[in-house]
Amino acid sequence: MIILDLVPYILFLIISQLIGILQRKQAIIILILLFGIFLGFRYMVGWDFMNYYRTIINAGWELERFEFIPQQLGLLAHKAGNPQIFIFIMGFATILFFFTTLYKRSTDLRFSLFAFTCLPVFFIDSFTTIRFTLAVGICFFAYYYFNDNLKKSLLLILLATFVHRAAFFGFLIPLIRNFKINLFTNILLFIISIIIGISGIEKLVYTIFNTSLIPFVSESTYNHMAGYITDANASGFSKSRYIYTIFNLINFIFYRKIIENNNEIKKNIFLYNIGCCCLYIFSFSSTLAPRLSTFFLTSILLIVPFYKRIPLIKIFVYLLLFAVFVYQLSIIGYHPDFATRRNCFVPYQFYFFQ
Repeated sequence: MIILDLVPYILFLIISQLIGILQRKQAIIILILLFGIFLGFRYMVGWDFMNYYRTIINAGWELERFEFIPQQLGLLAHKAGNPQIFIFIMGFATILFFFTTLYKRSTDLRFSLFAFTCLPVFFIDSFTTIRFTLAVGICFFAYYYFNDNLKKSLLLILLATFVHRAAFFGFLIPLIRNFKINLFTNILLFIISIIIGISGIEKLVYTIFNTSLIPFVSESTYNHMAGYITDANASGFSKSRYIYTIFNLINFIFYRKIIENNNEIKKNIFLYNIGCCCLYIFSFSSTLAPRLSTFFLTSILLIVPFYKRIPLIKIFVYLLLFAVFVYQLSIIGYHPDFATRRNCFVPYQFYFFQ
């Protein structure tokens, strides 16, 4: 039954929130270990789990197409004869980068961790997009842990590109983060993005992509990134776009109460809005839209603690996040590797109990 399948995840969510009550430093250490073990020692959980296992076991051309860091980790796991080594290191590193940043920057660690666990592009997606989510975590660390040190930020983003090529998108944030954008401009940008998103601009975007990037990237990188643009076979809005839009509208409606002259939150709301804009502008591509936008959407993890200033909104957001969490784990999604299961996430299996 789906209810029984959800029990490990819901218990995990509750336990993580209870741990958050502890003294902040103690809590973050325990949480990093808890999330790292839960993510790193999963077995047969995640859309591409068996693809990674087979790739590492075979260690052929499919492993060679990985970026340098996961390729070397894959070779290490291959030589050790245990692909789980790769899964564990990548998963634990993802948690470490995200949680270290939240520990330093979040004003409410429990609320931020709840959002991290429940929103689609973070914890749940890390079961599937193993390399990409780690790259996003490194960029998140670069933006916000070293937000006052551009040199260190850029070096870390460069490091992230050796984990996943999509991290090149991460260089956009340091370029625009300090733009002074007011509420009206944010709303205007969002409205324009929706209009563009429903008007169909595949040819225009593809033309801009070709003319602007060809002189600056290698052929292999260009071909890889071109794939993001041209995978227009899954056009239309996914449900997750509506979830992120709800948070964007909350930011707009309660803008003054949320920011209270806090320039950092102003910047984060602007970045989050850009992420939402990307979801609409590039909605024709099921790959480009979520991957480009995710680098901007991470700022929501630092915004949600400020919803405490509006008690009813705080309650609403908690309920919404929990509903999204349950929905992700409950939907029916067929995959040949999980043909007898409801989807690739349930039931959760622990590596040592397989």
